Amino acid sequence: MKLPFLKFISVTLAVLTLMVSFNWSVNAHYCGNELINFSFFGEAEGCGMEEFDEICSSDSEDGETFHKTCCLNKDLVFDAVDQVRKINSLTASNIEYYCRIITSELASWVITFERKTSGFPNAPPLADKSVQILYQVFII
Repeated sequence: MKLPFLKFISVTLAVLTLMVSFNWSVNAHYCGNELINFSFFGEAEGCGMEEFDEICSSDSEDGETFHKTCCLNKDLVFDAVDQVRKINSLTASNIEYYCRIITSELASWVITFERKTSGFPNAPPLADKSVQILYQVFII
């Protein structure tokens, strides 16, 4: 039981380490404010409205109306180097906060998975006299 669990945890941590160590980018296609399609490799397919160059009207705070295209492609980039810099810029108070969270979670897991030695909270008392003699039951 313990060995498959440890293998699962080690594989999960290995995959997580690989995912964090590489740079990832996602290309997303929005039509208006709605996500239509996304792609991890290459450019996301459009909604088919790009060639019409549809114009969306938006009112600004001044009451003026300006025009922009409805379709928009965005690149979302996860840069591993930036994430490492964020980790290096942790302060002592942040580290203490994270350590307390991890400690409390581990303590709750230990309490949850603690093995019980007996199915009964109180063990039955040992008999002082022989049960056969007490009830006068003998096997003949």
